Amino acid sequence: MRVRFLLMNAFSVGGTVRTTLNTAAALSRYHDVEVVSMYKRADEPAIPHPPGVRIRVLVDESPATLASRTGPVGRTTETVRRRLRARPSRLVHREDFRYTNFSGLTDLALYRYLKTMRGGVVVGTRAGLNLAIARHAPASVAKVAQEHLHHGVYTDDIRAVMRKLYPRLDLYVALTERDAEKWRRMLGDGVKVAAMPNAVPDTGEGVSPLTDKVVLASGRLTFQKGFDRLVPVWRQVAEKHPDWQLRIFGAGYQQDKLRELIAVNGLEDSAHLMGYSSQLFDEMRRASVFVMPSRFEGFPMTLLEAMSCGLPPVAYDFPNGARELVVDGVNGRLVANKDSDGMVRALCDLIEDEELRRKLGEQAPAAVDGYDIESLAARWDEILRGVAADIARH
Repeated sequence: MRVRFLLMNAFSVGGTVRTTLNTAAALSRYHDVEVVSMYKRADEPAIPHPPGVRIRVLVDESPATLASRTGPVGRTTETVRRRLRARPSRLVHREDFRYTNFSGLTDLALYRYLKTMRGGVVVGTRAGLNLAIARHAPASVAKVAQEHLHHGVYTDDIRAVMRKLYPRLDLYVALTERDAEKWRRMLGDGVKVAAMPNAVPDTGEGVSPLTDKVVLASGRLTFQKGFDRLVPVWRQVAEKHPDWQLRIFGAGYQQDKLRELIAVNGLEDSAHLMGYSSQLFDEMRRASVFVMPSRFEGFPMTLLEAMSCGLPPVAYDFPNGARELVVDGVNGRLVANKDSDGMVRALCDLIEDEELRRKLGEQAPAAVDGYDIESLAARWDEILRGVAADIARH
């Protein structure tokens, strides 16, 4: 069976990219799997693409490709593409959180691709793409929408469009059963809704000894991830524990803002932006606490990974995600969202109490049991075969 995963950018970093590539690799043993990237802006992928999975790029804007467009034909082609690129997208909903990454150029490529699909399954991975699939994918294709955020982040405007178009889907997949129930109430009987969490990747052997004086955070440097509210928290922690370090791994548009915030708070010696690391799991095993200051999540991959490495987490208790994995006082600490003083206290508790840190760290890996890729790939296989069979019967 042909299975296609539609990503915004398969050449970048992020939880959605990692979990999609992992799932695609696992399913490639059963199916003909293709990952479709809306665009490509780098010559090489940030996360290695798995063998056995085809990667299709709809809009190639990588440096090597742009440099190859020379001569009259190449310059004319690039002029046309530049004009299309300047047009706002009409195919992707304007309230998709990454709307500005889409354009008239990606619209044209996406529309052509959707209209030429025949049979099999297509799986969208974000709201804007899911709506485009619902509207334009052929009836012969099983249409699946996978949610990587959560129900509460969407406005009434885009929800109204979802109510209208999502009944054209064959399946909607939320990350947690709690969130799936909210979607069922919103969508009614118009579309089948299932829950499927992200899988934890293989993080390697061993767990952290929890001895290094390092608190680690990771994720895209964006508003969603909340690192801008972690830095002032760390200032208070560092005042009490100047021998501890905060290391933030990741890249994103808030990098300059965060660097300035670190300087303003006088934290250049204890808070560090580490950039993207291909050895993140090794870095996690060299830390003693994981902190997640996100404002919202769907199902946080970095939290799964950190707990798999034996790190006790401290996380804000936002509406979805952290509470699915962290039991306060058992395998980590949950802090009321926006309670910065509570976050300071929780971090200091783990820094100051080695016995508590070890107790929570010992329980952390058990939280990811059942989230291995093999188990979840088997569930995906069953679900996708089911929706494809329903299409065939009709």
